[in-house]
Amino acid sequence: IGPHTDASHRLISFLFYLPTDTNQTHLGTSIYQSKDPSFICPGGPHYNFEDFDKRSTVAFLPNRLLMFVRTGKSFHGVETIYEENVERQLLINNVRLFS
Repeated sequence: IGPHTDASHRLISFLFYLPTDTNQTHLGTSIYQSKDPSFICPGGPHYNFEDFDKRSTVAFLPNRLLMFVRTGKSFHGVETIYEENVERQLLINNVRLFS
């Protein structure tokens, strides 16, 4: 899942990791920064990894929670998974803005 910001109507995203064991730690969500410091995303599209620097990855561990506020620079994604038949079990919940 290439670097992206969430849709503009999302205020806060919660990712609850639900793997059954600790064998998938490498499947966590990564946080990215655009190589163009002026780039701001209105939300939605996935971008090419080459245009971003990976800053960190939150390990995919049982009962871990990753929470972030959606901004035009809150880029996140999942590095390419080369293994076959991988199930990345998680629960995603969003606090949304309604107008």
